[in-house]
Amino acid sequence: MKSQGGAGLIRQGLDFARRAEEDDELRDRAEAAEIDAGREVARAREQGREEAAAVSRRARRNKARRMTLIGGSGLALSGSPLLALEAEAARDGEDEADVRNRTEDRAQDLLRSGRERAETLRGRRSGGSLLSLGSRLWDNPFF
Repeated sequence: MKSQGGAGLIRQGLDFARRAEEDDELRDRAEAAEIDAGREVARAREQGREEAAAVSRRARRNKARRMTLIGGSGLALSGSPLLALEAEAARDGEDEADVRNRTEDRAQDLLRSGRERAETLRGRRSGGSLLSLGSRLWDNPFF
């Protein structure tokens, strides 16, 4: 009878070691998910900065082209041509702001997704959440 008790203790010890190893693996995977999400966010933000810079360059180039045309036509830079340039500049500024806002929204979505994935992995650990522990209550040999 004592040998069964010793075997049970050994089995419990091995189960504990296995769960600890699984916990370590899940913790590592959760950290990796957060790191990957951070990298994706950095990449998305860099891509957004490049896209916003391209919009800005295109707007400056178009403005210079229009000013050259207006200047070459002999018209004074006042009244309708000036209003048209100002309206175009405002539109270009809005386009650039839209690109920046879309970029930040995407970055936040990526970050949230990575954190959710990490939390899901952490929730699988043997300790788990309070709700996940409820299902294990009946597996306990003391009940």
